[in-house]
Amino acid sequence: MDFFLGLDHASEEDLIKVWFDPADISQKTRNRLWAFISVEMNDILDTFYSVIEKSTYRHLLHGVEVALLKHKQINHWRKLFLHPVDKEYEERLKAMHAIHLKKGLKNGQYVASYMFLIGLFQKSILRQASGPKEAYELISAMNSIVTDDIARALSLDVSGDVSYV
Repeated sequence: MDFFLGLDHASEEDLIKVWFDPADISQKTRNRLWAFISVEMNDILDTFYSVIEKSTYRHLLHGVEVALLKHKQINHWRKLFLHPVDKEYEERLKAMHAIHLKKGLKNGQYVASYMFLIGLFQKSILRQASGPKEAYELISAMNSIVTDDIARALSLDVSGDVSYV
C-alpha cells in the first residue's frame, strides 16, 4: 500500500492509464457511441432523476432546476464521449466535482450513480448495435471513457479552491 502514498497528480493519471486510456479510442468509435447514447439521453436522464426523486437522497435536488441540470449533463456527456480530455474538460470536471461535494454527495454515492448510468448507457448500446461485435466495442469504449471520468473526478482536490463552490 505504501506504493500509492505520496503520488502527485501526474503519477495518479499514469496509474489510471495503466487500466484504460480513452485517448486510444478512435473518433469514429466516439461518434458512433454518442450517436447511440444521444438518441436515448433524455430518457436515460429522466430515469436517473426519477430514481433520485423517489429515494431518500431527493434532498440533493432541492433548489435545483432539473431541466437545466439535464441540459448541462447532456452537454457534459456529449463532450466527454466525443472529445478526448483537454483543459476545458478538466475545468468543467473540477467545477462539477466541487458542486457535488458542496451538495454533500459522498464518493460511494457518486460511484454508484455512475454505475447506474453505465447500465443505462449499455442498454442503449445493446438496443441499437448491429451485433455482438459492435456492442462489445462500443460498450468497452464507453466503460473506458466513463471510468476515466469518475476516476479523474474522485482524484481531484477541490477542498481549498472556493472559486469552484
